[in-house]
Amino acid sequence: MKLDFGHGFVPRIDKRNWTGVDSALGPPGRRPFDDPLDLPWAIADLSFTHRKPTIVTDLHAHGVKVLADSSAWRYREASTFSIEAMMSVPYAPIDPLGAHGTSIVEYVKADLRHQEARQVDAYLIPGFVPRHKMDDTTDLTMTAIDTALRMADLTPKPFVAYIGVHSEQPDLAIRLLGEICRTVEGIYLQVTPFAPQTDSPRSSSMRAVQHDQEEGKTAVVTRRRTEREATDPQALWRVRGQVLKSGGEL
Repeated sequence: MKLDFGHGFVPRIDKRNWTGVDSALGPPGRRPFDDPLDLPWAIADLSFTHRKPTIVTDLHAHGVKVLADSSAWRYREASTFSIEAMMSVPYAPIDPLGAHGTSIVEYVKADLRHQEARQVDAYLIPGFVPRHKMDDTTDLTMTAIDTALRMADLTPKPFVAYIGVHSEQPDLAIRLLGEICRTVEGIYLQVTPFAPQTDSPRSSSMRAVQHDQEEGKTAVVTRRRTEREATDPQALWRVRGQVLKSGGEL
């Protein structure tokens, strides 16, 4: 399957906004807009799909293809291990990733097998967000990618690599992208830190996106949402309204 993210709006879905997303997708007449939302792809929170497996089925029924993100970068932090929702999933590691004796390889395998069980449309290889400007996550990322590509027992589907990008270090991302095998068909760029009032994801990652395009890969650029955006079930509708008002299509 060739990856095509359509108009490029790929929202993240979890328990905080699922009700609004489900309403926005249809049927027609449920909300003020006359037509159902055109949403080719979405990124579902993998732990949410574990607790509510019908999410992927429901999205497929709306014609939406699904990626699933486990927020692997959070498992680098000791504080994550006190969060019940993060630790109740079968792929959760015992100790922080990167700590002595903790296997990133085993984590990646468990993560991807869980994605397979949820019947995603493409595999999102677990990735890692830099903690700070000088935090180079290249080794972690390449270990995850190499592990994924060696999993011959997975149902064949496209691979999308999760690449964490510090907004002040785009050159590190470009070097990392240069090492990624062509077998990876898509790139998911996570830009951080990010100030929505003044920054654009394109400002710090456009060169990386251009590199992906030259390599024939599909890229999605995103950022970590503010808490207000994440907990607002009407966020999807506001974005759609803004695009329509500007004369665009969504």
